[in-house]
Amino acid sequence: MLLSGVLLLSGCSGISLQRPPAFQLDIAPAFAHSTATKRFNKGDFLWNSPPYVKKADFATTKISGSWGPRTDIQSTDHRWSIEVSSAPTAKVLDAYNRAKNGYDANVDETGSYMFARFEKKTFVWGRAFSYLTQFTQDSSLYVPHNGHLTYEVWGVTNDLRHVVHATFSVTHRRLASWGPDVRDARTIEALKNDRDYRLVESCSAGAFEPSLTEIDSLIDSLRLQ
Repeated sequence: MLLSGVLLLSGCSGISLQRPPAFQLDIAPAFAHSTATKRFNKGDFLWNSPPYVKKADFATTKISGSWGPRTDIQSTDHRWSIEVSSAPTAKVLDAYNRAKNGYDANVDETGSYMFARFEKKTFVWGRAFSYLTQFTQDSSLYVPHNGHLTYEVWGVTNDLRHVVHATFSVTHRRLASWGPDVRDARTIEALKNDRDYRLVESCSAGAFEPSLTEIDSLIDSLRLQ
């Protein structure tokens, strides 16, 4: 009876007893700048800088860092992060099974307007899909450019218990850097037909910095504990 009472009390308290997932990565030196691991229980602040405030909906662990020489980090956003959460996996798994492109995957959480180079993948830890995306704070539909171009991976672990979400800022030597010269495509149709959109859709994975193949290798090294 005492044990039942303790369990009932815990359930009524509203406090989640689920711990943030534990995982490891084999981080190559090129990605190993400013690495950090953060763990969030449900309800913890992911960030709290009004007006930008968000709490964790699920227990989450995040490993983050920066890629490339430190001198480059000062001029371009080189950040990356890999999160593993206890979020329900059905939505991501459904997108993996159903989606034909990033636009209808419908898993974006930032309000991104561009989804290029959609690919389905199999990692050691589970199934996933990837795309290149872009987000800005105004209503323009800017063509792909260095400074906002992001490689994202969404996946579900083999045991169907965890969602994996990776984001990597990437660059391409033939793209313009963020500034007044970056073109506004104005419509989605024009964006998809733009030369820079076609470039990031068709170029090799190794044409990006970091190489998308190297990024996938880092993501593939994820091991749940």
